Amino acid sequence: MKKAYIFIAILFFGCKEEKVLFDQSDIEVPKVFKLSPDNSWDFLRNELSPIRDLILKDSLLIINKIFPGPFYYSVYNIRTAEKLVEFGVQGQGPEELPDYSNANLNSKNADILEIIVPNAGGAIYSVDLKSLRNKDVTLNKVAELGYNPSNFAHVDSIYVIDFGNRFDVVDRFGNHIESAIDYPFEKETALPEKLWNLTHQGLMKKRPMDNRIVFASMYGPNIDLMEYSEHLTSLLKIHVREPKVFDNSGKLASGDAELVGVTVSDKNEMAFIDVEVTNSFIYLLYSGRSYEKDGDDALLGNSVYVLDWDGNFLALLSLEKNTRVISVNQSDEILIALDEEKETTNLLGYKLPDFDSPR
Repeated sequence: MKKAYIFIAILFFGCKEEKVLFDQSDIEVPKVFKLSPDNSWDFLRNELSPIRDLILKDSLLIINKIFPGPFYYSVYNIRTAEKLVEFGVQGQGPEELPDYSNANLNSKNADILEIIVPNAGGAIYSVDLKSLRNKDVTLNKVAELGYNPSNFAHVDSIYVIDFGNRFDVVDRFGNHIESAIDYPFEKETALPEKLWNLTHQGLMKKRPMDNRIVFASMYGPNIDLMEYSEHLTSLLKIHVREPKVFDNSGKLASGDAELVGVTVSDKNEMAFIDVEVTNSFIYLLYSGRSYEKDGDDALLGNSVYVLDWDGNFLALLSLEKNTRVISVNQSDEILIALDEEKETTNLLGYKLPDFDSPR
């Protein structure tokens, strides 16, 4: 197996860029914790659609599904296992979602769930969590960006959106606050330009208490820690790991220009397949598998890397079971994950360690 190389570039404003190169198969962390589940729930056994995401807020567990059945979202009380409500039936009308979506808790109000539908012109909806608890859901459209971004972070009154090869900053009507931000920060990365669009497709989450944003790639694996301030997105820290195997899919004619298409090979190892954040930590679920060797299980993993918001690796959590999605409560006490090794959907709860404790 080829050794992977990780470049860490730490940027200090006004200072010379410092680069450290170290050689290892996996990301080096100071502590490793092997975790076995402390709790197991089977109340999701009737959820037939594959689960896209889990969002845990107090006693509420919000299930985001890939396909409607007929609803995209189901809400449970994790303490009582009661199914409270479903919402987001597929459609074009009021209280309906036109396609699958991504969801985050609002950066200023954690009792508001924000939902973006990437393939519907970047339509963004909000849901009051109180309405979920009361089983009376109101789905409000709050923005329509006019684009099809893959991810977004809501910062104050604007949206930082990810197009896969660059960031942009827009208001809720899609108007540019600033010109498109080159991504992944051309001067700070050694990756060839033709790989940008693929190595920088991934997941983006914002720290609830301030304007820091983490972006983790599915194909790099690259981790970018950014901060948005006064219409300027600054790169605070970047971890770049050289991508493994890419294929040249041929040249495409485009007017007078010649484009070279680059595709991910089946041999390419998947990187970060889910991201969860709290005010204290960043949790990155890592795969390290390939479609050639593992098929659809390439989107599974049991390694969760924990970073602080300065971009430092703190620990590796080795989960007993493979999963494709994780969620963490805001007090960093419990991590929940799907048990992907059973035929029915089973939910596991892992008690999180003190990351300052000995190994």
